[in-house]
Amino acid sequence: MNGFWKALKDAGYNNHNVSIDYNGLLTGTTSSGENGNSPQGPYHKYGKHVTITKDNYSIWQNFNWKMKNNSADYYGQTLEARGYYDHSNGSRYLSLYDSSGTWVGYINESGTAINNKPQGDYQSYGEYVTISKDNYSIWQNFNWKKKHDSADYYGQTLEARGYYDHFNGSRFLSLYDNTGTWVGYINESGTNLSDTGKGGNYQSYNKFVTVSVDNYDIWQDFNFSRSRNHSSNYYGQTLEARGYYNHFNGSRYLSLYDNGGTWVGYMNENGTKIGNGEQGSYQGYGEKVLINKDNYSIWQNFNWKKKHDSADYYRQTLEARGYYNHFNGSRFLSLYNDDGSWIGYINENATELSND
Repeated sequence: MNGFWKALKDAGYNNHNVSIDYNGLLTGTTSSGENGNSPQGPYHKYGKHVTITKDNYSIWQNFNWKMKNNSADYYGQTLEARGYYDHSNGSRYLSLYDSSGTWVGYINESGTAINNKPQGDYQSYGEYVTISKDNYSIWQNFNWKKKHDSADYYGQTLEARGYYDHFNGSRFLSLYDNTGTWVGYINESGTNLSDTGKGGNYQSYNKFVTVSVDNYDIWQDFNFSRSRNHSSNYYGQTLEARGYYNHFNGSRYLSLYDNGGTWVGYMNENGTKIGNGEQGSYQGYGEKVLINKDNYSIWQNFNWKKKHDSADYYRQTLEARGYYNHFNGSRFLSLYNDDGSWIGYINENATELSND
């Protein structure tokens, strides 16, 4: 109890003629012997919202200075100060409640910032987030006037320059696009914090693409400081895009793997064409070829349903109007006869270019 009597002495009380009321607050007489109020003074109604701005304050259970919480546990949060006490020690103590109506305790007002806004004070953030829900509202203001639907930005990476920890218990991010245009406020639970900065978050894809340009860098990371590969080394090849990132710059970057499972790097999607499967995308050819092997299958489709045997066309010249560079590393020609009838797909290794 020595600390208790020291607190009283520090507050201006010099005798021990005090008692505890049913709320755990101090009552009794002053050192002069006159009947007086408790050192915290009378309760005053307040009804304001405050943001906890200090992380090193005690939040008290009572004015015997029994600690109930630590301000670090509520740092940055907005709480309701339903009332206050002007203590004889010269400080004002706010009686705080959370959004569920649970009493948090008493805190020295100097550990808070008073505001008239239930959303609390703006706090800088500077992070990048990917919109991960398509059924959230993006708000114009905290009177809940809608500005956008999250579906309009689903999967995109945006900059969260700041946030508000609202009294309702949710954090609302203030979002901007890559032109610096303000998008609005969204509940943080409708987003995922980017694990690559401006690159955004990894999203599963599992598609096969054919590299269609020969002048793109294939990147090691999203700092774009180091090229891992170059598209000229993979031009025309079919690679597996296991996932992608919707970068803040507005481009989608595919995470590419070859048929050996080796990671190739990140490539701008604009340098690829999506295939219908492991065969990749169709590429025009327009060459005459001679069937020079009699032990190959000619396929109906790339589920490997057989249409013919190469023996049926052995030593015949056919037109290869196009081809597919399959993910398995083989090129398959799309063959037609002189009547224009489609024959099927054959591995290029069963042919040679015709001299006719």
